[in-house]
Amino acid sequence: MNVAIIGYGFCGKATERILKKVDGIKRIQIQDPKYNKKISPDEWDMIRYAFVCVPTPLTNNMSIMDHWYEGDLFDMSIIEEAISTIPNNVIIVIRSTIGPESIKKNWVHWPEFLRESHWEEDADDKSIPIIIGDGNQEMSDWFPDRHTIFTTAKTASMYKLSRNAMLAAKVTLANYIQRVCQEYDTDYIDVAQLLKEHANLGTSHWDVPGPDGDYGFGGSCFPKDTTHLASLTGGHNIFDYVLRCNERDR
Repeated sequence: MNVAIIGYGFCGKATERILKKVDGIKRIQIQDPKYNKKISPDEWDMIRYAFVCVPTPLTNNMSIMDHWYEGDLFDMSIIEEAISTIPNNVIIVIRSTIGPESIKKNWVHWPEFLRESHWEEDADDKSIPIIIGDGNQEMSDWFPDRHTIFTTAKTASMYKLSRNAMLAAKVTLANYIQRVCQEYDTDYIDVAQLLKEHANLGTSHWDVPGPDGDYGFGGSCFPKDTTHLASLTGGHNIFDYVLRCNERDR
């Protein structure tokens, strides 16, 4: 079986790394104009799956402090352009981050859970589940050594957005607690260690400053996914407040 990867950034490279271990996949072909890679019509005739790994930036990048988020959805134009090159008989698997409102019939959604600077480590991390929305029976045999969950494409999408937005909210709470500790001459590190030992609170995302040395949350996923989730309910919700607090912290 031959497969295609559309988009060869860190998500595309991580997808290739994972698929190389799948029994039955004989050839992985790449399409990305940035790398001068294009799949010919004859090559497409031999391809069963196309994994779409292109960016989905926000349609509006205005300041959180000056703008409520009505309309700040993912820009689907790059995905649509990528899909327009895929023949109708090829099964489309979306790895890019998309909202549930953008899921289309016959799309499989396998969201990525990758850190841009640690994508190799994350691609190999067996503790990160593989979530496949609206996949077929053939896919159930792909990852025998990984925890694989089959669900609907919309559920997979909402899980990705909710996971990142809730972790972003946790970072915001940690930053607030750190400021209170500082105000009242209390050791935040000791407080955070006690919080980590509480079974319901988890051990991650308590460090202030964060791994990038800054306060609040950054990177490409947390701000983008939290913004999109905030926009799905029309604004004026807890995730709007998380974003506003984060802009102040950063």
